[in-house]
This record gives sequence, structure tokens and C-alpha cells, in this order.
Amino acid sequence: MKIGELIFQQRKKLNLTLEDVGKACGVPKSTVSRWENGIIQKISRDKQEKLCILLEIDPIVFYQKEEILSREEMEMLTAYRNADSRAKRDALNMLLEHKKTEGTSVKVG
Repeated sequence: MKIGELIFQQRKKLNLTLEDVGKACGVPKSTVSRWENGIIQKISRDKQEKLCILLEIDPIVFYQKEEILSREEMEMLTAYRNADSRAKRDALNMLLEHKKTEGTSVKVG
């Protein structure tokens, strides 16, 4: 997940509008939309701070180079890592079967 997706997800989770976020950060709602869509990728530190407080985002996400995992994704990853080899194999088989029914491919490497 990218920072824009995280902003969008948290805004929706907290039932906030683009205008709500814009007012809290001192920017127009169009700027918030551009953040969410990845059109504007560099967000000033003062705006980052306001976003973190309003959207309950850990500030470290603005400094990560890799994709950001949602809380649910992190929980699934942790559960997978803590599972025994049989449970891991079963989980991967379920994922592969699910992808087959969707008509998409998964590369397990």
C-alpha cells in the first residue's frame, strides 16, 4: 500500500470527507485528492504531522521506502510467519485456488 492509499483508507475508515482533511491540513480538498491518487507525492512536514494526528497514522510511514502494510495485512503476515509448514502450505494452496477462480495468476517464489 502506498501513502496515498493509506490516506484514503484512513479517511474513509474515520468517515472524513476530502474537505474535512483539507481543512485540518490547511489545503484545498483537491490537494487531498491528489495526495490520495499519488499525483502529489511529497507532502510537507507540517502537513504530514496534521495528517498523522487526524488520520491516526504512524509518522514513520512517510519515511519508508517500501510499500506500507495495513494493520490487517501485517496481522496476516505475522500469522503466516508464525504458522507451521503445513499451515503455510495450506494457506498458499488456498491463495492459488482463489486466484484460479478469479482468472489471475500468482507467482510463488
